[in-house]
Amino acid sequence: MTTRTRQHRLMRLPALFDSGSGQALVESSLSLLMIITSALALFELCMLAYTSSALSEVAHEGLRYAIVNGSDAGVSASGCSTSSPSSVISTVTTAATNYNLNNASSMTVTVCYPATGGAGPGSLVTVTVSYPYTPFSFLSGFQKTLTASTEGRILY
Repeated sequence: MTTRTRQHRLMRLPALFDSGSGQALVESSLSLLMIITSALALFELCMLAYTSSALSEVAHEGLRYAIVNGSDAGVSASGCSTSSPSSVISTVTTAATNYNLNNASSMTVTVCYPATGGAGPGSLVTVTVSYPYTPFSFLSGFQKTLTASTEGRILY
């Protein structure tokens, strides 16, 4: 190889690195990382909104049952309880299963009869549902307890 050819190749070497082909690869990978992160964050936000909406509907189902079957619920005293009436709680649990909540067994249902008349007609009833929401993707360490509460008057 002649000296002239060797000098010619050495002069082309900086031009090879200045072409910018590596820059496009770095920019594409960073852009793809940002797009995937944004898509996962949007998915988590949608799942959080769905779970909150489903929890509200589940609380309304329990309230509907408590309003229509108030005096038949087996409650004679006023106050709040997480164990009675079990018929309202089983209605809420069944509704949560129908909405495909991730772990319906970890849900806490509280039925309150704040009036002194207990569960008689015209009395107030409050159904509160708490559910620990756990994200599906990269925020797996983050857990938030969602709560839905609804109140109505017993009709029967």
